[in-house]
Amino acid sequence: MVIRNVRLKQCGAAFALAMFALIPTGVQAETGPAPAPASPSDVVRFVVEGDLAGVLIRAPDGTIKPVAGITRVKDALKVLADERLAAVWPDLLAWAGSDLRRLRDRSLAQTESALNDQSRFVPTTLRERQALWPKKLLAFTQYLDALSDAGKISEAIALAQAEITTPAIAQDALDTGQIQVKLATLFERSGAVDSAIGALQQAAATTSDQSAIENINVNLAAKLAIAGNYARALTLINAEERGYDQISPAKLFQTGRHMPDSHAYFAAIRACALNGLGNHEEAMRMLALIEPDPETPFTESVRSQTRLRAYRCMHDAAGLAAELAPLVANAAPGSVLMIELQPGYQTDPAERETVAKALTDARLVHAMAGRARVLGEPYASAIAWWNVAPVSPGTPKPAN
Repeated sequence: MVIRNVRLKQCGAAFALAMFALIPTGVQAETGPAPAPASPSDVVRFVVEGDLAGVLIRAPDGTIKPVAGITRVKDALKVLADERLAAVWPDLLAWAGSDLRRLRDRSLAQTESALNDQSRFVPTTLRERQALWPKKLLAFTQYLDALSDAGKISEAIALAQAEITTPAIAQDALDTGQIQVKLATLFERSGAVDSAIGALQQAAATTSDQSAIENINVNLAAKLAIAGNYARALTLINAEERGYDQISPAKLFQTGRHMPDSHAYFAAIRACALNGLGNHEEAMRMLALIEPDPETPFTESVRSQTRLRAYRCMHDAAGLAAELAPLVANAAPGSVLMIELQPGYQTDPAERETVAKALTDARLVHAMAGRARVLGEPYASAIAWWNVAPVSPGTPKPAN
């Protein structure tokens, strides 16, 4: 193990690694409201053991807390975008590569190894744990993400399509539905929103499990709204929410397939669709049903995530800036929220432009000062998944 530039005398190497290893990827940065910006002497600048790396910080009360575990490129980007963690950047880049390609390749190898040997530890996000996914499904979808992160999105799409048709997967409609949703996400990430919509329509038409259909249709409504098909998005999300409300609490507990604050997703999609149809006042009333949640760690707050999605989908730069400003002001060091500030991370051109415009708003500029920065080269390629390759030929197209 290597602990670089340690100034925390009470932090032994084994203790530091143990604290880091207990925090799953995707939630480790979210430990509550941010302390004051850290000085270099407050930061354990880098902790490394084998392929495991992380950043720790001394909290105001003197305790040592993990603030960022780094196993994927996205994890490194959120640290590099956080100016409070500038002291770790040199060591992070020495380990991950100056353009993060070394970390990209390491992450791809790790997830492929975990897919082939499911006894290996696979870090999980809060969302993945809430969804109660089987380990095989989790390992497979994480490998798809790693391929996509590495710019191999055509390979990820082909692999997902092949997996959907295998008998072992096809026997479990819920697992198949999750892979179908992931396939649509891959299409969307590649810029092929029409193919994403087509894949979800095909999935809904061929799936017999009602819970799987509900999940597919909610994702379909979101992508229809992004594509500007607001009337269909509104009709579909209204129908899905009515169906959701009719499910008994006992069934929800038994299936474990519905995420917390599901109504926030419905309201966000409905707000975008209403706004697109010219009913801005009703859209804002709908958005107001999702109460702001700036004090809850961003990764844990479905409300904060969905409100941001709604403003991006509505192409409301002023609203997005107003929403982001208090979140940034309260963000824990190394928060995944730092990725949300990167225009290049958005795959939809209109949403990318919305984020870029929001960054010029004085409220957000003030909130970001001394806390967050927009990343340029040499990280722009990493943010955009190394300029992903064109999608595979013969991809599904949406029905008329």
